[in-house]
Amino acid sequence: MAHFLFHPAHVLKPGVGDALTRLIDYGRTKRLEWWTNEQIYQWESLRQGVTATFDTSSAVTLRAPRPLGQATLLLLRPGPEARPITLNGQAVPSTRRNLHGFEFDALTLDLTGRTTVRVD
Repeated sequence: MAHFLFHPAHVLKPGVGDALTRLIDYGRTKRLEWWTNEQIYQWESLRQGVTATFDTSSAVTLRAPRPLGQATLLLLRPGPEARPITLNGQAVPSTRRNLHGFEFDALTLDLTGRTTVRVD
């Protein structure tokens, strides 16, 4: 997430409008989604409402009081091999993702109510 602030009082100053236009063009080339402050607030509120309970060392139950679509769950990989992952007892595919030098299995899921994720 990135936050770019161009205060309306300064948009008519020399160079500011051009900078804003270049930023938008650059973001579009990178396929960025553009959200309003209200959209970001709603997403953050939904995200913070999710709770996680670790049932065992290999299972976690997520609870979302309100539906949260397209949530990404990152599960740290202990080694290079992919592990079987189930979501509410059903096998699900994951993608490998490297973030800050750590390897993860990434799942994108729609959270509603209670969801149990298990890694074997």
